[in-house]
Amino acid sequence: MRWVVHGERTVYESPWVSLALVDVEVPGGERFEHHVVRMPSEASGVVAVADGRVLLIHRHRFITDTTGWEIPAGRVEPDEDPIVAAERETLEETGCKMTWPA
Repeated sequence: MRWVVHGERTVYESPWVSLALVDVEVPGGERFEHHVVRMPSEASGVVAVADGRVLLIHRHRFITDTTGWEIPAGRVEPDEDPIVAAERETLEETGCKMTWPA
């Protein structure tokens, strides 16, 4: 059974993310506003392994005030190949140039 969508209103929108409140009704009749976060473009991430080692970024995230290990990742620009985006993001975030086997 599917949820019924009665309407939607945008709360925030930017080139990076949008947030909407969607008026939904779940099977069984309960109706409420549900938060929906949308990313306006595709993303690309890389798990780069060389000589048994994995390339990661040690990064602080202010929202959760935590630091952790992440893979290089980012947005795929319009009409950009996801592999090219992965190479670009890896270079931008780590300074390492990716070379793919032929």
